[in-house]
Amino acid sequence: MTQEELKNIAPKLSELKSMKTGFKIPDGYFDLLEDKVMSKLITNDIPKGYFDTIEDLVFEKIKNEEPKVISLKNRFVKIAAPLAIAASILLLITLQFFNTTQKDLFANLETSEIEAWINNGDLDLSTFEITTVYSDANFENLELYVSYTDDDFIEYLDDIDLESLILTN
Repeated sequence: MTQEELKNIAPKLSELKSMKTGFKIPDGYFDLLEDKVMSKLITNDIPKGYFDTIEDLVFEKIKNEEPKVISLKNRFVKIAAPLAIAASILLLITLQFFNTTQKDLFANLETSEIEAWINNGDLDLSTFEITTVYSDANFENLELYVSYTDDDFIEYLDDIDLESLILTN
């Protein structure tokens, strides 16, 4: 790679290459480095051929040792199970504490809203649905399409005992 190619690819690196650091390495230094290190290591204390057989000795010791087996089941029982139980209890307590659901949706509705809903025709119940809700009522002799006058209503109200209706309802 030429200096121009280096400058085009990595301009900062080319600037570093041209800088003088103050350090100088003699020619062929790294070629002789391995031999120099090995000559200093070989002394009278190290047996002859030690570095030739060290690899075999290490592998022999490794093969003879039984590997230590750690059971994941025991770890799970000791660590994860109590954490799961604690998290479940915490979740249960939190759900009970923050349970803000309305108990009865119809209790919050005004009577006028219910009447307007029925009058608008939003209540579409079949005869079967009405009879399942009011199973004890007798709907056989019910006259649905009879028109009543105001006098009929006044006569009906005069005949019923309002106190007994108030006390029973």
